[in-house]
Amino acid sequence: MAYKRTQPNSDPLLLITIRRNDQRLQLERSLSRIWHQPKLLIEPGVREAFTLLVENHLSGNPVRPDIFILDLEDGACNTAVLLETARLAPGLRDAPFIALVDCESAAMRNRTYDAGADLVVPWPRLDARIGDIAGLVVGSWLNTESAEDASRQAR
Repeated sequence: MAYKRTQPNSDPLLLITIRRNDQRLQLERSLSRIWHQPKLLIEPGVREAFTLLVENHLSGNPVRPDIFILDLEDGACNTAVLLETARLAPGLRDAPFIALVDCESAAMRNRTYDAGADLVVPWPRLDARIGDIAGLVVGSWLNTESAEDASRQAR
């Protein structure tokens, strides 16, 4: 069964990279406040998420998440390279990127936005910003043309 981009009024497919179980549970609880049963694909890191996307793409069973949430908790990674590379992964070209960060510094937030994040959310503010995450998904649903629609228009 191929994963397809979901539609408004349904539960989204979320690709999440997160290493810390305590924060994984916090994120899952927060997301369940806005969607009844979101479909979660959870990987421990970006490399594993890319592997999942590429393997599924090559097998003819593409995964096209509605949103990509990545935990930038280590702070040592090169955020710009990470996000630029993620934008090239199959299935992520149209997905909004949410970066979860430990610190609330303006410099970190600005660097992450400059690198291509659609939304930067400090972990301590996750519950307060959950509506912003939902808004990005709905905006993506309304502004992204599905592959099926694009192929019909090309005929």
